[in-house]
Amino acid sequence: MALSLLLPVLACLQILPRPVSLTDEASPMPLLTVSPEYSTYRVGNSVTFTCLTPKGHQAMRLQFLRDGAEVDSAETQSQLPHTYNLPRLNVHDSGSYRCRYWTPGQKIPSKLSDPITINVYERPPPPSLSLDPPALSTFWGNR
Repeated sequence: MALSLLLPVLACLQILPRPVSLTDEASPMPLLTVSPEYSTYRVGNSVTFTCLTPKGHQAMRLQFLRDGAEVDSAETQSQLPHTYNLPRLNVHDSGSYRCRYWTPGQKIPSKLSDPITINVYERPPPPSLSLDPPALSTFWGNR
C-alpha cells in the first residue's frame, strides 16, 4: 500500500508520524569534575570522577568515557552526582575523560561533558634546576 494512501487513514486515527521535536535533540552537557585535582598522578594514586547532570535533567543512564571509549556505564533514576572511581591508577589510565547521560524517553545521549585529561607516571618527572637571574660565575665553598 502506498504511503500516500495510508496517510489519510492515519490522520483519521490521529496516528501520524510525528515531526522531530525538541525532545529528540541532545540534552545539555553535564559537568565532569575530578578529585583530587592534580596536573599529574603517580601509579597507585586514587582518583574519582563525578558527573553531574544539569538542573532539571534526570538521568536514566550515565556513561563515562576515556579517549572516546566507554569505561563505565550505569542505569540510574536520579539527578544525584554519579561517580567513577579508579582506586589504583596505572599508566594505561592516562587519557581524556568525559561523561554523558540519557534522560527517560530519550534515544540520543546528552552532549559530552568538557574533557578532563589525566597523566599517570611510573615515577615523578625529574626535577629541574634554574637560577633567576642567571649567574655569570659560580663559586665553590663558603662565601
